Order: sequence, then structure tokens, then C-alpha cells
Amino acid sequence: MRIRACNAVNNLLLSVSWEVLGEETVPQIFHNLCALYRNLNREAEAASATATDFSLESSATNDLEVAVTAAMLSALRRSTSESRQLAVSAEDAQLILTCAAQGRSAESRLNAIGMIGCVGKRCSTPAEKEAVGRSLVSRLDDSSLEVVAETLNAVFDVYDDEEFDDTFRALNFLSALERTSSALKSKLKAEQKQLDRALVAHVKETRLNLLRFIKYKKRHL
Repeated sequence: MRIRACNAVNNLLLSVSWEVLGEETVPQIFHNLCALYRNLNREAEAASATATDFSLESSATNDLEVAVTAAMLSALRRSTSESRQLAVSAEDAQLILTCAAQGRSAESRLNAIGMIGCVGKRCSTPAEKEAVGRSLVSRLDDSSLEVVAETLNAVFDVYDDEEFDDTFRALNFLSALERTSSALKSKLKAEQKQLDRALVAHVKETRLNLLRFIKYKKRHL
């Protein structure tokens, strides 16, 4: 039931006009989705502590995590596309960062990274900038090529702004990106035959953008 509800909300966020949704509705939907996700995590922790067969429940938990994070991402992207700044509380921001690091599936981590890409530029304090930066750096080594590509796109979105140059230097992002470029090339060559053609094209395009971004940063910093 909760998965169907999240999917329905996601469809509404993607298809219904902003005027119909209402100025206050989308932020409320986002915060309710975050509350649902926190409850899901508590349920999963409680269930994993019991001595029962958790395989089916775990699968359902993974599916719900994907559905709720997809709807959260749609809320943020829809607000951004409408030039509205959806407020994200510190608690909700930490929820997103944790999902990026510990999401149960690649799809969940992909959604979380997409959210970071949407709101990363809003960081104003050194602590916030560092938290976002460390989260993105950690996902450059993700086992999923799709997650790595999404992480790189988030890096491009956040760190093309000079305001974040200090964090970029402090976290040694340039070296991390150069390593990622080499790793992407090797991994893509090894896995290309097993991957969807659209994903292969997406990763190749992202790597080309990465090479351009590295050149830009080397000239700029």
C-alpha cells in the first residue's frame, strides 16, 4: 500500500500543474515523505534485530525505499523547475546524506545523489559544504556505474560555482575526479557488454564532461 501511495504521489508531482498542486502542497508532501522514510528505517532496524526470516520483508523495504526516495527527488526537482526553493531541514538533509551513503539499492542511492545535486548549492556554512562534499566523494567509488555518473553530474552542478572552491580544494576533489576518470574508463571497458546500451552511452558522455570539467578546474583554481 505504501509503495503504491508513493508511486501515485510521484506521478502527481511529475504530471500535475504547479497551479493545481499549490505553493504549500509540494513542501508538505516532501516533509511527509521524509517522515515516512524515517519510519521505514526504524521499522527495518527493529525487524533486523529479530530472529525471523527477514528476506521477504527486506525486499519490500528495499522497494519502498526506492519509491519514497524517487518521490522525494521529484518534489525537489519540481520545485527547482518552477524556480521555487523547497526548504530542507537539517534532519531531512541528514536523511538524504545517509541514504546516499547507505541506501539499500543502487536506485535509492541514485535518488539521494539526485537530491544532493538539487540542493547542494544552497549550503552556506563550512560544515554543510563539507558534509555534501564528503558524501559526493564517497559515491565516486560506488559499485554502480549509474550512481557514479549521477554523482559526477551532481559534482558539476555544485562545484562550477566559485563559492565552493575552498571545499573543492580542501577535499582534494581534483585528484578524486582524475582517479574516477581512469576507473570509469576501465570499468566501462570491462562491463560494457553486460550493460544497457543507453547506460553505456550515458556513462561515456558523463566521462567526456568529466574530462572537460577537470580541465576547467585546473585552469580556474
